[in-house]
Amino acid sequence: MIQKMSHATIYVLDQDHAKDFYVNKLGFEVKVDQSLPNGFRWLTVAPKGQSELEIILMKVGSGSDFAKMKGGAAEKKLRHEKMILAFRQHHRQSA
Repeated sequence: MIQKMSHATIYVLDQDHAKDFYVNKLGFEVKVDQSLPNGFRWLTVAPKGQSELEIILMKVGSGSDFAKMKGGAAEKKLRHEKMILAFRQHHRQSA
C-alpha cells in the first residue's frame, strides 16, 4: 500500500531558469542540486519548511523527448495566488 508521495516531477527546458523562478520568485528552497559526471543534474525544490514532498525539476531536451512530453505528460497543478502572480510577472519580463 502506498502511504505517501515523496516526489513529483515538473519537466523544464532550462533547470537554472526554473530554479530561479521557484527559489527567487516563489520562495521555495533547494533540497538537492547535484550534477553527475555524465551531465545529468538532479535538482529538487520544495516550499520552505516542507520536508515530505520535493518537486523534481527535470530537464527535457527540445527534440523528440520534448515532443513526447507535450503529448503525454501527466498534468500536475500547483495553485497559489503568489505563484500565479509571480509566473505572470516572470513571463512578461522574459518576453
